[in-house]
Amino acid sequence: MLNDELKRLRSDADRIGAPSHAEIKVVERIMELNHREEIMWKQRSRIMWLTEGDRNTRFFHLQASQRRRRNRISKLKKHDGTVTVNEEEMGAMATDFFSDAVHNGGHDRHGPSLEYYTD
Repeated sequence: MLNDELKRLRSDADRIGAPSHAEIKVVERIMELNHREEIMWKQRSRIMWLTEGDRNTRFFHLQASQRRRRNRISKLKKHDGTVTVNEEEMGAMATDFFSDAVHNGGHDRHGPSLEYYTD
């Protein structure tokens, strides 16, 4: 409704140069409503977190487990194209990658590749 009013005001043939007082008021109202909506969603997420649990509840553990799975690197592709799942080998590859990046200033485009796969 406010967006339609703003479009109507902006398409007015008599409009010259700077926005009108009415247009400024509509834009301010839209910004205020967007801000209030953002606050409402933040409050709703906090309420959900508090009601669903911030203690050792099923909800909390599911959230933490999901984040852990999403952040885990389970495989890396080596230079020869093969894939490794060995954690020690992946650790060494990551160390080599970042050591090379630091020593070469991060400009070596042909250095090691840390392509990862998620399942």
